Amino acid sequence: MALLKHLFNITLLIGSAFSASGCSEMHFYKVEQSVRPLAFNAFRTIQPALASRGTGCIMCHSNIGSNIITDFGYGGDGRGLNYFFGGTPSVLPFGLHNTKGNSVYGDFDLTTGSNKNWASATLTGKTITVPRAPTSDVDVSEPTLAAYLKFILANSDVEVSKAVQVKEVSSVYIGAPTADRIRAVANLSGGETLKYIPTHSDSPALSGIQLSTLGGYFTNANIITCEGEVIIDGILWLNNAQINTEKGCHLYVTKSVFISGPVTFTTTNDSRNLQISSARAIALGLGRNTCASTISGLDSIAYRLGFANASIFTGFFTRNLGTPTEGIVSIKADADTIGVLKDAVCEPLGRNVGFERLLLNAPVVHSRYKGKFSGSIIAEITLASLGSLIFTFDPVLARVPILPLLSPSDYLTVQD
Repeated sequence: MALLKHLFNITLLIGSAFSASGCSEMHFYKVEQSVRPLAFNAFRTIQPALASRGTGCIMCHSNIGSNIITDFGYGGDGRGLNYFFGGTPSVLPFGLHNTKGNSVYGDFDLTTGSNKNWASATLTGKTITVPRAPTSDVDVSEPTLAAYLKFILANSDVEVSKAVQVKEVSSVYIGAPTADRIRAVANLSGGETLKYIPTHSDSPALSGIQLSTLGGYFTNANIITCEGEVIIDGILWLNNAQINTEKGCHLYVTKSVFISGPVTFTTTNDSRNLQISSARAIALGLGRNTCASTISGLDSIAYRLGFANASIFTGFFTRNLGTPTEGIVSIKADADTIGVLKDAVCEPLGRNVGFERLLLNAPVVHSRYKGKFSGSIIAEITLASLGSLIFTFDPVLARVPILPLLSPSDYLTVQD
């Protein structure tokens, strides 16, 4: 660990038991990376159920039973667009700088009244980790993001939330790989849209994922057998997916991923897990109201993405999806390519679907399900069922490799 005190480049063969992404039995990979001062593996040390930049909606009456990492959009897109706490008036002149208002990067920071966000959340984890972020340019009284959250939690409606500690660190990066990054690390050849890199030479062949008979997207057919890395250059729809894996199946998708119904495992190995990284979005249980339910609108994808509620999602800023409109339109186009997605309320199991041993990473993650989520979500913007979804970190993610094709700098780093 003393080596982490110095910045240097290394190229060596290391076992994944000592890799930056996790631990498991020894597998050898060539690693070229920069080691930065006091950077550490967030999955081993912090164990976040949620690492999300924009928490302006998901925290409303939420129930999070493990640790949280957030930055409220601090640093913006890294290219000059500042949407920290919703942005400053000079940068975002459309009312999005109203910290108590419409941006997913802000907070309904009232300590009285009904419009509460962080102040209404049930938080039973130990810590909330945030970067050292001054608030001199945004509409709050406290001098830093850490001080702001300490004030909100001290005045929380929920007694247990008052015990959560806010930890300030030097820097936080929460993101997702671009489509080009996924193609590059997978070394896709021209025209290649599906590739499998097994963990071992004797790992089972990939089966159960195929191009839809309708074309335009990949989907599961029967049980997915996977022991290693699966790269999909396109759209993926997991429809009541069953996963046959012993040590982990890792999906890297260049466009959107849609999940309908539960994701279950056919094995009992204690290391079984599914990890999904998308360059665009992951949506669970979103789709059209095909059953004329009175508790859902006509199309939850359209609603969640802001087509019916533009005042909120005009602030739909991400690093790599273009303008808010471009990002929204690209995700909606992926859903329309599938064309048969149903809202969770119209599925056989309804909205009471839970997930375990699952890691989701994308610029945008949405869920309509109400069951317990055991795993970790890493996203710039995250929205779940209001006051329903219960998040906890799944301990399997602290002892297995995390997205081995990628570097932690692609999705989550914390530097003390």
